[in-house]
Amino acid sequence: MEMSKDVIASLELLNEMRKKESMYGKGSYGMDRIELALDYVLNKPEKTGCPKQIVNNAMGSAGKQLRSRMKLHETLSTKAGINSIACIEPELTDELEVRRFELVDEIQKASLNNLTKAILSSLSSEGGAQRLSDEHQLPIKQMRTKISRARAEYKACLKAAI
Repeated sequence: MEMSKDVIASLELLNEMRKKESMYGKGSYGMDRIELALDYVLNKPEKTGCPKQIVNNAMGSAGKQLRSRMKLHETLSTKAGINSIACIEPELTDELEVRRFELVDEIQKASLNNLTKAILSSLSSEGGAQRLSDEHQLPIKQMRTKISRARAEYKACLKAAI
């Protein structure tokens, strides 16, 4: 069975996401979600449509499945007791990492310019204005201004979406 050009473009987008996550990700949730999304896309090689929408749908389904697994793990841990093999903590139960990844995913989907997306995504991980100013080689005062503008732009984008 041959893959449609839309599926190939979707796989390329997911591969870029995987590269970024391997470089900047702090936990396994993001990488697990991307890997599951790749599986979803590969399971329907003839699918057509906007590649970004295909990726968004696959990422949503993957996130839903991972959250379901985490909820199941919590239930099993409670019912099985402390000494049970079911109580072994999987790597993807870090709630903060899950929220961070989902926030970055939402920022990337928003209709913002690339600099604003980069600033907001960087803020979601550890560090703040000082780290960003060092990273972008800008004075701290200028970076704080850029951060404020990025936050305001994101808030305006959210209000427009509602």
